[in-house]
Amino acid sequence: MESKLKSKLKVIELSIRSSHPKKSFYYWREIIKFANSQKGSYDLVHSFDWSSDPFEVLGWKIALIPCIVEKTNLSYSPLKWLLKLGSAKKIVCLSEAQVEQLSFFQKKVLKIPTGIDIERFEKTTSYDRAKFGLSTKHKVLISVAHLVPVKGHKELLYALSNVKSLVPHLKLIFAGEGSSEYTLKLKELSEELGVKKLVHFLGARNDIPSLMKMADGKILATRNEGRREAFGAALVEAMAAGLPVIATRSGGPEEIVEHGYTGWLINSYGIRPLESALVEFYNTPKDKLVKMGEKGAEIAKIRYNKNQMIKQYASLYRSILREKRI
Repeated sequence: MESKLKSKLKVIELSIRSSHPKKSFYYWREIIKFANSQKGSYDLVHSFDWSSDPFEVLGWKIALIPCIVEKTNLSYSPLKWLLKLGSAKKIVCLSEAQVEQLSFFQKKVLKIPTGIDIERFEKTTSYDRAKFGLSTKHKVLISVAHLVPVKGHKELLYALSNVKSLVPHLKLIFAGEGSSEYTLKLKELSEELGVKKLVHFLGARNDIPSLMKMADGKILATRNEGRREAFGAALVEAMAAGLPVIATRSGGPEEIVEHGYTGWLINSYGIRPLESALVEFYNTPKDKLVKMGEKGAEIAKIRYNKNQMIKQYASLYRSILREKRI
């Protein structure tokens, strides 16, 4: 499906931002110059820019080229985003949390959840735990997320420290890249809290499916502030790999995770909810965790497969192009 769609489209990737302040004469002159240079160049533009900078979308609008804007996070200020989203032909949201957030633009908003390559996570081979100093006695929980404060790694370390006597064989794996400064702070904190031996910092990885297959569960501890989760693709990937998932109520995860069925949804404020989740996960029998993972895999395959997402995009593109020709 993906290759078939690409064969029919000429796709060009552009990164377009203005270097001038938005209120300056040069900023607006740049937009007009850009628009004039692009007239007739494309039939349709799909913008994935996470920024509120309206430069690109205004330029396409002036050039009479329809532009789809995809909102990729829940960081949103109406005043900052008004020009950009107001100039878009359509706004793609990844979750109901975003649709609700952008209700002002409801006539041009539609939801297309992120689709993943299900087979890549479903059929991959698990790593041998011994490679990471783990054994069958361990309960392994993996966090796949950038090492940035909003993802809640610090809170997770504090929670683990507070309940470590109750979860003696629990191991946490942090897979994700962060600044060297923040990563060092997290490693130092794990040592200060006495959980250094319980946490593996693996950095950026290209073998996430095999790591997930090795684990017993997945956790996403995002705090409910700032750039919250517009979706939560790592949760869907874990579900496709057959893992039960733990996620905070932070936007997108709230419609991905079915509490008590495919995993746990917990409060995103403070560390108490994380402590309870770690203990409950640890004390859940292995066979029940497997069943929760199987249910999650079924849901991932039905709701979040990549081919389904591509069909939705193709339908959107066709509808805009048909309208343009009328």
